[in-house]
Amino acid sequence: MNIPIMDYIIRFIQFLILISLILFIMSIFSKTSSKNPKSSTFNMSYDRKFSMNFGDLVPIHCQEIIPGDQISINPQHMTRLAPMIAPVMHEVNVFIHYFFVPNRIIWSNWQQFITGGESGLDQHLMPRVGNLPIAKGSLGDHLGLPLTTGRFAVGNAGVLYNLVNLLPFLAYQMIWDEFYRDENLIQPFFRDSNGNPVKIFNDGINDHNLPPYPKFTELFKMRKRAWHHDYFTSALPFAQKGNAVKIPIFPQGNVPLTYEMGSQTFIKDMAGNPAPNKDLRSDVNGNLQDVSGQPLSLDPSKNLKLNMASENVSTVNDLRRAFKLQEWLEKNARAGSRYAESILSFFGVKTSDGRLQRPEFLGGNKSPIMISEVLQQSATDSTTPQGNMAGHGIGIGKDGGFSRFFEEHGYVIGLMSVIPKTSYSQGIPRHFSKSDKFDYFWPQFEHIGEQPVYNKEIFAKNIDAYDSEAVFGYLPRYSEYKFSPSTVHGDFKDDLYFWHLGRIFDTDKPPVLNQSFIECDKNALSRIFAVEDDTDKFYCHLYQKITAKRKMSYFGDPSFRI
Repeated sequence: MNIPIMDYIIRFIQFLILISLILFIMSIFSKTSSKNPKSSTFNMSYDRKFSMNFGDLVPIHCQEIIPGDQISINPQHMTRLAPMIAPVMHEVNVFIHYFFVPNRIIWSNWQQFITGGESGLDQHLMPRVGNLPIAKGSLGDHLGLPLTTGRFAVGNAGVLYNLVNLLPFLAYQMIWDEFYRDENLIQPFFRDSNGNPVKIFNDGINDHNLPPYPKFTELFKMRKRAWHHDYFTSALPFAQKGNAVKIPIFPQGNVPLTYEMGSQTFIKDMAGNPAPNKDLRSDVNGNLQDVSGQPLSLDPSKNLKLNMASENVSTVNDLRRAFKLQEWLEKNARAGSRYAESILSFFGVKTSDGRLQRPEFLGGNKSPIMISEVLQQSATDSTTPQGNMAGHGIGIGKDGGFSRFFEEHGYVIGLMSVIPKTSYSQGIPRHFSKSDKFDYFWPQFEHIGEQPVYNKEIFAKNIDAYDSEAVFGYLPRYSEYKFSPSTVHGDFKDDLYFWHLGRIFDTDKPPVLNQSFIECDKNALSRIFAVEDDTDKFYCHLYQKITAKRKMSYFGDPSFRI
């Protein structure tokens, strides 16, 4: 029976209608009803006045972020220096950097806290601190908390009785830990020396006077920046990360020996008589004896031979593997142990910070400090002549901001630091110490591994208990041909040492490659200022033009709108 073509068409249309209806029903139940909040734009620009010192890593901005924020920041700063003894002749730079730190990577219970968990009844408490002392110039001061000491102190007994959220402090410390800490010389903050996470705080209330964990008080510590990398500050404390690779002559660990029968006795008692067929044991001191406890002696010098025909002897591939493993260890030491650094060094891929559970770098800039003279125009007196030069410094910078859309809760943290360029004057340049033809560059030896940097290259004083020939650190082979350190000479080495910011090491404290050496220390640089005390020497005025587009109403008028 033939079915008319029209019936086929009708049935096909009915089939399409049925499929469409099913998909429509499924689409309803596969979605949830949501009403996206409208966005409003806010001008959050403000200025900030503060003081700081060389090397300090000072927070200049701490802004809470909510999902859907579109934030744009453009900083402008003017930095003045305290009066100087002379117009310093040295390169000094101001650095401003911005980072975003998601709350979920600084508090593991954040997601359960903010959502209520799967049950909606999650009871995790926000980590807070009580009895927190806030001193002038401290981390808490620069994050915006009131002082608990001095003229404008709040509260009694020098502590802040109000409970304070720990998340901004955690965000600051994680930025330092991931971006500024020298991982080869300074222990990590959030992990132990083996890379395992450490407990720093408890959920809920933590008492600053009764730290719950050893690292808790470090949470409120202002950090320092390291000097920029040069010939000495980039030196490593080891030639490779891990133990040096041994040549694998016997990769199985057992040396194949063959006992050759002959006239010489292999095992003897202590009287020198042959002791065949003995069950050999050792006493508690490791001495050879038989089962009865009688001491025996072993003389393998004439009866044992190395069996080079054994299958346990290394192959060419074992040797290749050893070379490549040593190469990997050396590159791993130079690259760094952070995951992002390892990927960049070995694979040439610069990963986005957000994918690696670390703070995200948003932007920044570098601007110079300009130093000029101030001439004495009064008459010559007993201490200074007319026309005597003092120093006046000022730095102005702008730009280096960012514009960014944020998808989750967190904090935008801005950091500012002032670092002079390094220079040295107390060491012997490496070329003065060359005495052998192999001390000079040869292309054949260019890739044989790291070379030592000796103490005398940075500090050549002859003092007791100081070995100028000892190893200071390690650098890539022939680094001395690829870098020229800044230096000072003449009167600048002693009488006019306050005219520059070169690194000067005390005779009783020769430099050692450690945290004190790598971090910029204000005390070692205060010699240039007219007043050498512990007060801050940089006076800063910062304006940050901030535009924030947020998913909230411009006016929060009361209403019954749903």
